[in-house]
Amino acid sequence: MSHTYVIPENILVEPKRYRNGIPDDVDSHIQQHMGPAVAALAHIHDLIELLYCLDGSFKAFLNGIEYRLEKGCLLLIKSQEIHHIFAESAELNRYIVLKIDPRFLCIPIQSSFESKFALPFTMNGKGGKRLYAAQEVNEAKLGWLIHELHHELTWRTYGYELAVRAHISRLFLWILRYWEANGVSLGCEVSDHLRTALS
Repeated sequence: MSHTYVIPENILVEPKRYRNGIPDDVDSHIQQHMGPAVAALAHIHDLIELLYCLDGSFKAFLNGIEYRLEKGCLLLIKSQEIHHIFAESAELNRYIVLKIDPRFLCIPIQSSFESKFALPFTMNGKGGKRLYAAQEVNEAKLGWLIHELHHELTWRTYGYELAVRAHISRLFLWILRYWEANGVSLGCEVSDHLRTALS
């Protein structure tokens, strides 16, 4: 049975995260719930977020649009998109959360060569598919990449920053190429709007 989702009036605006006084551009954690529950209250932030379902099932609302995640599925949440997540399975429900500052995709920020690739992840109406089925994720080995990212961000051993940048670049490159191959006009021209959004 489908219900009309109404975006709550009280939306949490998630503050910027800091680690040792330095802005945390990339973060990862595992969200888990036994049985049906609210996994994440309606909230919004500047970060791009990826949810990779490990167990159970979830219902996610992105700006009021419903998506269903099963084990192995990957969900892309754009920057500044209101999202609300519900665990649905009677068993264990778990997913990896990967949060990325859009500026991380285009360092140095003045580089228009790289900045154009962040645009589809920061603006409404840009970009393509949001929910990727387990088979697509498995065939592209994205699950492995996300597990590696989570491991690097959890343990933060020497040189982890290089591994994180490489894995995130591969992950977002796959998404961009998927969109382009499926006829999505990305409009990746750098504009004053993009430079302002990423500064």
